[in-house]
Amino acid sequence: MDVLKASPSLEDIRKLLNVSVNEAFILLDYFRLSEDKIVESLTQEALKILEERDQISIGELCEIMRIHEYWTVQVARRLEEMECCILEGRILRKIIREL
Repeated sequence: MDVLKASPSLEDIRKLLNVSVNEAFILLDYFRLSEDKIVESLTQEALKILEERDQISIGELCEIMRIHEYWTVQVARRLEEMECCILEGRILRKIIREL
């Protein structure tokens, strides 16, 4: 499976996502936004995936989200900061709170 590099080129985006040069340029511009904004958006997607699971490996999350491992680790760190999950080795475990 192909994934975008942490810092993809315009051509990388165009080829991998099979989009026009204009669409690739728009995506590249988006990728150049603050890393926090990108991680925030990806974290919301990861939370939806974790709703149905108690844990997931970093590799599996990469595959499901179709993102580079760099971004997946950044998302895992954000989830830890939010006290939603704990990263143990390469496994992201959801924190289950009792009422």
